[in-house]
Amino acid sequence: MSLCQDPGCSLCQEDEDTTLHFIAHCSALMLLRKNILGDYTLSLDSLRNIHWFLLLKFAKASVGVAHWARAVASALGVCLTAGVHPAGKVFLKILTNICN
Repeated sequence: MSLCQDPGCSLCQEDEDTTLHFIAHCSALMLLRKNILGDYTLSLDSLRNIHWFLLLKFAKASVGVAHWARAVASALGVCLTAGVHPAGKVFLKILTNICN
């Protein structure tokens, strides 16, 4: 669901970044999907039977997951660009600054 030219999912890097993938299949959102929508992955038929309110709840909750994944990726990028090993206090400090 990113605006970049890479069609891959920005969260899991496993499949094309489509709405169906995001809601029903993205492995980065499996636990959240299970907790809110009732299963780790969903078929198109099962999506038709889910109340719109639960889909909205899932979408709102997944924004936090997406933000966290992008923050981690950004912090790793900063570390690698600066030549700093992405572990320990430096990484956590960069990640904290990105998230705030």
